Order: sequence, then structure tokens, then C-alpha cells
Amino acid sequence: MHILDKISLYLIPDRATRNLCTPNATYSGIADISLWELWCSGIRGIIFDRDGTLTRYHSSHVPDEITKKLDEARRIGFNMCGLSNAGKARWSELEKLGNELGFPMLPSHPHAKPEPSAFFPAMDYLGHEPGQIAVVGDRIFTDILGGNRVGAYTILVDPFPNNCDPLKVRIPRWLENRLYK
Repeated sequence: MHILDKISLYLIPDRATRNLCTPNATYSGIADISLWELWCSGIRGIIFDRDGTLTRYHSSHVPDEITKKLDEARRIGFNMCGLSNAGKARWSELEKLGNELGFPMLPSHPHAKPEPSAFFPAMDYLGHEPGQIAVVGDRIFTDILGGNRVGAYTILVDPFPNNCDPLKVRIPRWLENRLYK
């Protein structure tokens, strides 16, 4: 598909595209997610986006309220991993963050979210069927669209305030907010 066709698909969405870009749930942040509700609905694995979801862009600091929520998820029994579109130059950062969090932070390379194949390594790691996996992210055109395309339960969280998003994120986020929220 030509890039202009892809852009027009999201700018003038039909019903199917709108559905793919609609999360199953929306929260102001990871700390507000009802983990027991997820568990009771059959979710057993969670894939977290990194930049804007677990951390601020290009930061490795995970806020205490998120660390506490991840600990709660472990106690409940969730399998977890992270998935990031970060380039090869940042893979060592992903590995370090994963070691600190106690679960792997996987690069989506060679495919990028929202391509379904970008999610397959994370889904394989979790070892659950797509309907038993939640994808948590701050971006509609990457995390939510990709999660819905693979059949996962999708959760949109607000990005960190004053996140210092790079331009390549600010423009799509502006479109996402205008078209899908």
C-alpha cells in the first residue's frame, strides 16, 4: 500500500478502521488500570509500550506509582513484557530497563507497530492466546491499532504530561486526538 493511501485511510476512516483504532478501555495512566477486572475477564498477559506509557520519552525512569502497579500485576499472576519501536541504537536501554522491571522489553524490529508481526515476539513470550493478552499504550496509531489487529484487548493510557514528545510523535498524536477521541 502506498504511503498516501495509508495516510488517507486514517484521515478519512471507514467504520472498520475506526473500530481498529478504538481501544477497549481508556485510563489516565497505568496506575489507574483495574488489574482485577482484567484478570476476571480472562486476561493473563500484558504487553506494555515503553515511551510515553512506562517512561517519558528517552527516559529510563519508571515512576513509583507504575512500579507499584507492576508489582501488583505480578502478585495477581500476570505475565508481562514490553514492546518498543525504539531503534537499534536504543536496544541496550531496553534491555537495561527490562532487567530493572523484571520482564523483557522487546524491540519490534524488523517490523514496527502497528504491523501485527511486530507483536508476535511479545505474544510468543507471554505464551497466551491473543484474547488473553492486553496491550497497554499511549498511541492510537501504533499500540491500539496494532493490538486490535492481532486480536488483543487494548488499553489506551494518557501520555505523561509535558512528555517532550519528538515531532514524529507530536504530529500523529495531534491527528489521533482530533480523529479518534
